[in-house]
Amino acid sequence: MDRSQTRPLVVLSALVAIAGGILWWQGEQDVDMDPDATVEVWSVEDDEVRRIAVTGAGGRVVLERPDDQTDWSVVEPFQAIADQRRADDLLRSLTAMKRGIPVDMPADRAEEFGLGTSPTASVEITLSDGRVQVLQVGSTAAVGYRTYVRNEQGRVAAATGDPSRLLSAEPERFRDTRVLRFDPALVRAVSVASPEGTLEATGKGKRWELTGFERANADAVDDWIMGLLDLRFDHQGEVAPLEEPRFVVRVGLEDGSVLGIDVGDESTMGIVVAGTDGRSGVVFPESLQQLSRGPTDVGQRTAFLIDPESTDEVQVAKDDRVLLDARRNGAAWEAEGVEARDVAERVRRLASLPVEYRLEPPPAIGAPELVVTVDDPDAEPVVWELGPVQPDETRTLHERGSEGSGLRVPDSAVRGWLELVE
Repeated sequence: MDRSQTRPLVVLSALVAIAGGILWWQGEQDVDMDPDATVEVWSVEDDEVRRIAVTGAGGRVVLERPDDQTDWSVVEPFQAIADQRRADDLLRSLTAMKRGIPVDMPADRAEEFGLGTSPTASVEITLSDGRVQVLQVGSTAAVGYRTYVRNEQGRVAAATGDPSRLLSAEPERFRDTRVLRFDPALVRAVSVASPEGTLEATGKGKRWELTGFERANADAVDDWIMGLLDLRFDHQGEVAPLEEPRFVVRVGLEDGSVLGIDVGDESTMGIVVAGTDGRSGVVFPESLQQLSRGPTDVGQRTAFLIDPESTDEVQVAKDDRVLLDARRNGAAWEAEGVEARDVAERVRRLASLPVEYRLEPPPAIGAPELVVTVDDPDAEPVVWELGPVQPDETRTLHERGSEGSGLRVPDSAVRGWLELVE
């Protein structure tokens, strides 16, 4: 047979298979349905919805958002900030059900579709113009990503999606469980006080200072801040005042406001946490392990914060002698009278000099023996001073102009670098 003659047969077979699949999807319910004819279920758009009321297996919950806001609040059966992600998921799942495949459902078989006297869920949506629309949501279809629904006109359809998990959730599941609420871009200070001491970082963007030391590692501070945002209440409710908290966490914002939490001892339900915003509850002990961070976790990890791939220029002077005057040219480093390979090695070794953190501050730097100037793109040059060898075989490192007490650099590492250039 000619292939041009078989092609229509293949297409026809595919259509028959699809139709058969749709009928099988209906199971043994034996109802009329045209998969090619969709009907409007209801007319809702994400940005027009101001109120969602759901009555389902988990109870009744009502969410609202004012016309001038995008954030949702729970207003019934309690009043609280809503879990924005869950509320938005609910909204999207409902607005996705705008159209559906019509289903000719006999009235005496409504229970089979979850649309009987007590439907699986009832949803009432209020739009920005005050219009209210109601939708009864029934069972999930046996096949296909669809759910049986009935609108206010009594039309039954198999609408796109499966919102059953959200519609059956208990109201408490829509409560925002974040322990701390803030915009990380607006943070200018973060601190954790404990019996071991206080760890505090101040700054913004890529420039952070570690109080009592020198620079903080900006990426590590970002991780610290985001870790605080990840804290979640396991249970919320009133707790007794914390007279001697184990941890005191504070976050300072750009506008000068300060928020935070006091962390108490472990109870039978978890660890008690009281927020400065008046909310309190318990959290799982594992989630608070990040509060035990120390200077080595968020402080600078190398002496001069040189990035061989982005730093533009590095100069090292000792006793008025220039030991290194290197400039980056693309991916290569150059210095007068020195092989490019050797220049790159000297910069790399200098960039990797480690720092040490101890509870007690380092000795005063005294007269610096090495002065290191680092010039990065889009930033002012930074001058580092490295003092003489101390009795503990370290040298004190200090950033010129910084109020920090300095850091320790192992002398063995410094001597190794000096042997490379002298």
